[in-house]
Amino acid sequence: MAAYRPFMKSASRHTMAIKALDPKDWLAFGADRESQMLARRQLIDEQPDDVLASLPGSEAGQAELLALLLDYLENHASDLYRFEAGAAVDLTSGLRLSIDDRPPLEVVGRLVQEDFCLLEKRDGVYVLTSAVLCFPAHWLLSEKIGRPLIDIHEPVPGFAEQLGNPVERLFEKLDPEKPVQRLNWSLVDTDKLFLPPSHRKERADIPADRIADRLHLRVERQTLRRLPASRAIAFGIRTYVTPLGQAIETAEAAGALIQRLHELPDPMRAYKNLEDVKPELITFLERRRSTMLRV
Repeated sequence: MAAYRPFMKSASRHTMAIKALDPKDWLAFGADRESQMLARRQLIDEQPDDVLASLPGSEAGQAELLALLLDYLENHASDLYRFEAGAAVDLTSGLRLSIDDRPPLEVVGRLVQEDFCLLEKRDGVYVLTSAVLCFPAHWLLSEKIGRPLIDIHEPVPGFAEQLGNPVERLFEKLDPEKPVQRLNWSLVDTDKLFLPPSHRKERADIPADRIADRLHLRVERQTLRRLPASRAIAFGIRTYVTPLGQAIETAEAAGALIQRLHELPDPMRAYKNLEDVKPELITFLERRRSTMLRV
């Protein structure tokens, strides 16, 4: 079950919808942990060039992120990990992960469900300098590494005009002791977590009577945290994927999603890959709402 339903709130304009984040809630674990960690390990083993990348000069930030994460796990996830000299033992799977002889972001990717992108200021702008990205939503790390924020978000309709400057100001003001979070949502026709850009072209027709199990609500819980020593920004992405039939549990949720779909401008609807499925999706949601109202 998805942890969040961000579509329940209307957004009259393109906003970041940033909220304060208690540092003790930095990472999020869930019932999907075992399956997601298996997927992460497989991707790192089999497709390292797709999910790991770094630029020279980013080593300090990577090491600092790993140190901060290990400290967090020792203090807030002692039921999940036991730490030994140079290693972490996953108490769920029994796997022992060597820490000292692997690149820092590979260790991060094998320890937690969050993906992490490090952004550092170079020549006056924030640039993606390193990342472990096992669960991308229609983008490839190899195409984004080394690029500034505006370029990274080029495919997002309205980002440069409406959010480019606010995001830069947020990054400048971000305090190491005051991380923040936001939620992002989309609808996808798969429960796969690794979604390269090519997936947008692969969607098959989905009849209304299959929407409930064929479409999925994909939510990203995105966190932003300043690393105090390197001054890098650690951008965390925790991904939740839920069949739409499970995600729409109430008439209120069905009505809210109908409203969001009507509110979406055409460019954003195309970006979210909803153009072809919208009529069938609306039909499904209206039927779901009507049924729940009668109960």
